Amino acid sequence: MEEVIERYGNRVFLDIELKVRGLEPKVLAALRNIRPQLDYVVSSFIPDVLLELKTRSTAIPLGLICEKPGQLARWQGLPVDYVICHKSLVNQQLIAGVRKAGRRIFIWTVNDRDGMLRAARLGVEGIISDQTELLVSVLRPRMD
Repeated sequence: MEEVIERYGNRVFLDIELKVRGLEPKVLAALRNIRPQLDYVVSSFIPDVLLELKTRSTAIPLGLICEKPGQLARWQGLPVDYVICHKSLVNQQLIAGVRKAGRRIFIWTVNDRDGMLRAARLGVEGIISDQTELLVSVLRPRMD
């Protein structure tokens, strides 16, 4: 993980996803040793992982990953900075609620041109895609 942070932490936004419990101390140690130069988030589907991270460090930006409405319903009760939602959950009402709470919203996994344009029109702060070259080519005119 330290190698990834060192190599990419000054070039891109990093989403460090924890898929299992127990890695929190290792992630925090890696982030203490090498701090990303750009923004980053440590994210998980598992609320207990996020709570453990916040207990150990209040400075780490956290994100709750949501695939189902039941998961999404928990974001307001967690100490997260990002709500990272499956594309099927994202709408204007959700975006407004997340923003009103002072948090950011990312959408995943958007791999087609129309979905990328829809996400950009909705105004999410981040689009997660497996098709990064397509994403850049679709959004580049908007970024210039």
